[in-house]
Amino acid sequence: MRTLAGLYWHILLITITLIVIGTMSYGFVKFTSVLRGGGGNTPTLSPNAGAAPTLDRAGLEALVGSFSERRARYESFKANSSQIADPSR
Repeated sequence: MRTLAGLYWHILLITITLIVIGTMSYGFVKFTSVLRGGGGNTPTLSPNAGAAPTLDRAGLEALVGSFSERRARYESFKANSSQIADPSR
């Protein structure tokens, strides 16, 4: 029984060691690929990376209007909150 426990322990140690080594090597490969610039669709902070579409005045006004409507709706819900009955009573 003792030899079986020893064998099981060694198999566990070897398995854990292989998992740790595999995980570390995978992380290292991914890290170096990002450093080399082969990350694919990684976001960049450079202004020339890709011009974002500009927001026109009408779009901006619509966005601000939707935020104003949302705030008004929130204030309405806050002022007119419905009372929910306590189910424990």
